[in-house]
Amino acid sequence: MASKKQKMILFPAVIVGVFLLAIFFSRSRTHLVTSLRGPAAGVAGVFTSADKLVVLSTANEVYAWDWGDLNKWPTVARPKAKILCPMAADKILYVPNDRPDTIVVTDLAGEKQIKKIPLPFGVKCQMLAPSADCSFVAVLLMRDTQSKLALIGPELELTEILSVPDETMKIFKLGVSNNGQLIAAAGEKNGGVALVVSADTKEAVFTKHIEDISRFDNVIFSPDGEIAYFGERVRFIYAFQIETGDLLRKFEIPKYPPVPQKKQVISAIDISPDGSRLAASTEPVQRLYIWDAATGQKTTQFGLPGPVVGDIAFSSDSDKIATSVLVRSTVSVWDATVSRP
Repeated sequence: MASKKQKMILFPAVIVGVFLLAIFFSRSRTHLVTSLRGPAAGVAGVFTSADKLVVLSTANEVYAWDWGDLNKWPTVARPKAKILCPMAADKILYVPNDRPDTIVVTDLAGEKQIKKIPLPFGVKCQMLAPSADCSFVAVLLMRDTQSKLALIGPELELTEILSVPDETMKIFKLGVSNNGQLIAAAGEKNGGVALVVSADTKEAVFTKHIEDISRFDNVIFSPDGEIAYFGERVRFIYAFQIETGDLLRKFEIPKYPPVPQKKQVISAIDISPDGSRLAASTEPVQRLYIWDAATGQKTTQFGLPGPVVGDIAFSSDSDKIATSVLVRSTVSVWDATVSRP
């Protein structure tokens, strides 16, 4: 019969064992690969640039991990920036706090200034948005009330593309194709507005106005540039064929039970580099959904940690997906290959 002292030792051991088993089964069910400690200020955006997982903080810091070895300590940059985004070839683009009329290009550590890109007189940068592979960056410029779409490519030159035809259209997100030939704007004017522009002709390829939704909040192109995915605010992602402007399919997220004083929203969308998977995160019920991009069949869904989902990004091999929390430092990496309807 066990002594009192042995029981006192055994009880904590059992508790620890149950705790470790709970963690194991929890990770097995949710496909969690690893959790990374990111910026203390919270994570505003996650991106994949070549073999790097690039994380932007709410304080405009940049953390960069190697997708091939996430256990390595990240490269950290802290430029004095009001707007920034990653770019391919280990670069960062940012608008300095004290120079809203300039875009600065620096290395991933923020230690070497590569170039300054001056903006036209009287123009300010409102938004920087990289392509899915970060090869090109779409730029939203503003002069008075006039919005203009522009592009920065590998040669690090700013090319103005198109003045937004309707000054009353609000733009919430930009997208650019991996080849830099197309720019998209997701916005709102008496409903959702989806705009796709050719960088070559500098003319609109198509404009979609959908009155029965409040607005479009997200947009991303397929890797081949043939499809534009526009995410509306609540439950649907629209896949438009670029060549014809036709709606190919609509990806649907279930309607949640009401949460007091909070509305259901799609917080972020992303497409895998091989084009096979489309993903979306939602809040206030934090969930991740993954679909087969070609068929629209939902393959995976599971809950996410944290009160407010910040962003999502597929890994360079398309097999994993990173999710962030807007008010926490954690970046979670999940297995995107396992089906879990």
